[in-house]
Amino acid sequence: MRQGLIARGAAPSSASTVLPEAAQTLNAEPLVGTAPVGASRILRFLRSYASATARLRLCSLLSISNCVAARRVRAVTTCRVNHLPLGGAVAAYLRLRPLMFTAHDRCLQDSLTLLEFLAAERWYPNWVIGVATQPFRAHAWVQTGDLVLSDLHENVRRYTPILVA
Repeated sequence: MRQGLIARGAAPSSASTVLPEAAQTLNAEPLVGTAPVGASRILRFLRSYASATARLRLCSLLSISNCVAARRVRAVTTCRVNHLPLGGAVAAYLRLRPLMFTAHDRCLQDSLTLLEFLAAERWYPNWVIGVATQPFRAHAWVQTGDLVLSDLHENVRRYTPILVA
């Protein structure tokens, strides 16, 4: 609480967002080697990484989740439909990620950076934070419908979502 990552009081409205149980995994790995990563995608990735890093350092999870949820609502009513395949966008992210960081033990950074990158590509999936007990552990991932984009669905099913934005 001292770091501002969690807040006292009522849960954010996004915590009540209904998300289907994870049932599928997007396997973008076969596309990573051929995913186009031109200058515009590299810039979108760098902006996404910088934005996610700043938000995680300066904002509470409540504030971040409220911004993510509000962006999705605005996107539904104002953005054009994206015709690029989602798998290609995730593959481009996976190809660029090693240039800045590793996802090992950095699921918050990874999931929020992916979320920002996909928003820049006009995709608006959900950001999910879940917990498990005995032993206690927490995890963050990106999911759209029942499709997990940033992890294996078998892994995230071990967690109970406590925040969906």
